[in-house]
Amino acid sequence: MNNFSQIGCDAVAGKKLVSKRIRWAANGVGFYMAFYIFTSYVLQYIILGIIKMFAGSVYAQYSLLTGDFLYYLQIFVSVTSVLLPGLVYVLFSKQNLSELVPIKPVKLSVLFPTVFAGLAVAMIANFAVSILTENLSVFGISDKSNSDIISQGFDNLFLDIIATAVVPAIVEEFAMRGIFMGAMRKFGDPVAIITSSIIFSLLHGNLSQIPFTFILGLALGYVVCKTNSLIPSILIHFLNNFYAVISAAVISNGKSESLSGYIISIIIALSICLISLVSLIYLLCKKKDFFRFDRKSESVLSIKEQLIPAIINPGIIISLSICIYITVINSGFSI
Repeated sequence: MNNFSQIGCDAVAGKKLVSKRIRWAANGVGFYMAFYIFTSYVLQYIILGIIKMFAGSVYAQYSLLTGDFLYYLQIFVSVTSVLLPGLVYVLFSKQNLSELVPIKPVKLSVLFPTVFAGLAVAMIANFAVSILTENLSVFGISDKSNSDIISQGFDNLFLDIIATAVVPAIVEEFAMRGIFMGAMRKFGDPVAIITSSIIFSLLHGNLSQIPFTFILGLALGYVVCKTNSLIPSILIHFLNNFYAVISAAVISNGKSESLSGYIISIIIALSICLISLVSLIYLLCKKKDFFRFDRKSESVLSIKEQLIPAIINPGIIISLSICIYITVINSGFSI
């Protein structure tokens, strides 16, 4: 065998080895996500089942399953379903949690414009969702997802913010941009961002949110890779959800929707867009390297070659299948 043939064989063997490692890592975090989703739904059914068994009268059950209790239930399930599978994954994978979930301080000169630039992406993606939602009925599809708490105006606003904005921002970033991306980034940031965004887009079980959550997932993943910290992504996630909660509360203030509420909501959205535009211009002028995305030089695989083993493995396939099933169930197809 001549030298060129030997080099060719070594290159092929090297690609197979990297591909195998990617598949193994993705398989592990895929099962982590499946465990995470399974735990969140099982916990809800167990708790609700216990309430219906021991609460007694129908009136007592109704009292428990309305108002503040649902907020507490959502908070408990969200936190537990992330921490329990996360602990199991870290123990079995024998990885350092601080390396998987980077919580590093970010300079304010980078943090502030990065957060608002991320919000700009979120606002644009929100428009895409609005257009899709308005046209779903044309295809006989209706969103039956009950994962989000319906706004009650300013009643229980504090709990609404905690349950809908604060907790999801922390736990979902911990799971997706933390453990999931942390395990995959060693093979290259692009494959980590794309695969985590695919899972993230389907995780909510809401057909109309898929374009929004996928675009947002790409933006959040990119921000984490550029800053090596979850802090900016948590803030972006929180502010996006916070805006949604406040807008819903303002619009539905009282028992009916008000024109003034819509106007206030639009003013808030335009203000965020203006600040976000200024932030993007600042990053383009002062932090030009922020938009330069260099792949790891030691990678022997193209992005396409990385994505195939990252997606085609039992763990990811199972987690994707669960997400797709829940999404289909939550989307009513009228024939």
